[in-house]
Amino acid sequence: MSPGELVRSWWEAPDREALIAACEPGVEWDLRRFEGWSGERAARGRDGVRAVLQQLGWSGCGTCIACGDKVLADVHDDETSAVVHELSGERLVRLASITDLWDAQLELTGTGPIAVVRGVWAAWEARDMDRVLACFSDDVVFDLSHYDAWVGEPRYEGPTSMIRFLAQWMSWFHGYHQEVLGDELHGRDVLLSVRHGGERDGVVLDEIGGLVYAVRPDGKMDRWTIFPSPGQARAWIDLRQAPAEAQ
Repeated sequence: MSPGELVRSWWEAPDREALIAACEPGVEWDLRRFEGWSGERAARGRDGVRAVLQQLGWSGCGTCIACGDKVLADVHDDETSAVVHELSGERLVRLASITDLWDAQLELTGTGPIAVVRGVWAAWEARDMDRVLACFSDDVVFDLSHYDAWVGEPRYEGPTSMIRFLAQWMSWFHGYHQEVLGDELHGRDVLLSVRHGGERDGVVLDEIGGLVYAVRPDGKMDRWTIFPSPGQARAWIDLRQAPAEAQ
């Protein structure tokens, strides 16, 4: 089973003993960033994990995102806080309960550009828009000016503008589907090659587009640029990153 499948299976078991049994003897549960917690800042060992499980309320396993050996799962009953699990093989070595959406995402992915983008993509596939929006900077730009077929606005600014863009984009298609085919790192820009399609304006579309995400050193994304092909995206990245005298 994948790390994400393992974590989900532990939380969806009839009781929490499966989760406790999966813990290494020296496991630690970090609660420093869990709002409202008045107990010890860290619980240690399986008995510590059992005590935390008994003291807090839990919902079903909602959004579940894997990134390497870490898995974020929305399991707290406040429907905001997440538990980030760190695994070694199929064993749990650390857990962290974190209330802030961005802090939890940062704990999961760090600031590595590809990990950040893949984590946000997984949140989007889970349709956890609050977690997606938390990963964009306040001045983020969504640029569609290079996608000639687009009939909406060429540029959207600010995280919440993405909701308006996505609503327009999804209403443009019937039976829309998409799949990431690969990723490429260009400095702090990440290019995703994405196959997508559906019926649009009465025509069945199946194409491979290029999505370029600019990731800041702190892990926030401040630009998302859409191209009709990965090749056009690469050419734009090369021009953007070239010395000014060569442009």
